[in-house]
Amino acid sequence: MVPVLLVITYPFWSIPVGNFLAPRGGFDQDFKKKTPQRNFNLNDIRITQYKNGRTTSVILADSARNGEDPDTLLMETVNANIFDKKDSITHIVAKKGRYNSNTEMLTLIGDVVVHKLDGDQTLFTQLLYYNNKIQTVECPGDSQVTSPKVTITGGNLHYNIETAVWIMGKPVHCVLLDYNANVGK
Repeated sequence: MVPVLLVITYPFWSIPVGNFLAPRGGFDQDFKKKTPQRNFNLNDIRITQYKNGRTTSVILADSARNGEDPDTLLMETVNANIFDKKDSITHIVAKKGRYNSNTEMLTLIGDVVVHKLDGDQTLFTQLLYYNNKIQTVECPGDSQVTSPKVTITGGNLHYNIETAVWIMGKPVHCVLLDYNANVGK
């Protein structure tokens, strides 16, 4: 008899009971939009980059932490090796670096020294951008390239690792050591 009575009186008691059981308070719409921030500090890090199944660079740093962009690593005391198609090594050191994992862009800042081991060439600059995707090096400021018999000082520098072609901006000053005037004879 009680179940029949509940069914017959349902329209009278359902609204007040439903209102009583309804959740109180509001729902914060911004809560679901907030993403947790991931802060970290790393010591003695190693980043290895690959392209077409071969190692293109190995980046070492004394310490690294994340930046405002979650895909960016801010590094201290950077030491990197970049490999061309023939696996020739170019060694790079800098005081600071920034690496973006999405763009595969390495930015080196402060006393940047690049030493191309075969050919014994060394580049000195204060700012360097290395793009792993297109295998290029850009130095927007003044640059100096030295080798045992040549010293070239100039403006910005662009270097294509795949083609081994480099272009230096004006003004360019070149010093040749041990130049033999009888080269063509």
